[in-house]
Amino acid sequence: MSKKVKNLIQRDLHTRLDKIEAIAVISPRGINAIQNNQIRRRLVEKKMRMTVVKNTLAARATGAGKLKGFEKLLDGPSAVIYGEGVSISAIARALLDEKKTLDKLELRGAFFDGEIYTGQKGMEQASK
Repeated sequence: MSKKVKNLIQRDLHTRLDKIEAIAVISPRGINAIQNNQIRRRLVEKKMRMTVVKNTLAARATGAGKLKGFEKLLDGPSAVIYGEGVSISAIARALLDEKKTLDKLELRGAFFDGEIYTGQKGMEQASK
């Protein structure tokens, strides 16, 4: 990927995530295209979005913003779930519901207000 393309992607991620205060990370590994689209559709109904990201570009895009520190959740293939004005508990509850229907879904964790909630137990804690 050329440097120009990377800069464009980084800028796009920065504009998407600039006003976001809470974010969750999952691994899209093992999820086929149909399941992926179904998850995205259900998240959009709840005013959330899922974006598959390149870890280094996501870390650079959120460098000095409110999400500084969330890059610790980025390891391997990653997808971020976020929503403007959506609380961390709503995001965590939505992902826990998805986990019930799709056992292959790997919940990496959630990030809010400088705190990292890792794994499924962290998501359960964040949902409360």
